[in-house]
Amino acid sequence: MARPKKSKPNHVTGMYEYKATIGKSFDGKAIRKSFYSSKSLEDAKEKAFFCKDHIVTDMNALRAPADKLEMIVDKEMWPFPTYGDIIFEV
Repeated sequence: MARPKKSKPNHVTGMYEYKATIGKSFDGKAIRKSFYSSKSLEDAKEKAFFCKDHIVTDMNALRAPADKLEMIVDKEMWPFPTYGDIIFEV
């Protein structure tokens, strides 16, 4: 039985690219990112789903308590820039 042919890379860099929606922005627009692999398109797709299912989910879970802390910790004691700092002081 013949082995199935491997698809050719679909990106100009010679990599396999898979574009995925990993979430939504504050205004409801889809956030789309490209994921790359030198192995296969399926590998790039696995990376995309891992990012969406684990990394983005964990980041959102971490953000909730950080947002609450930002509201109760004095600005002088807060070691990170706040959203206000990022938006209005850039």
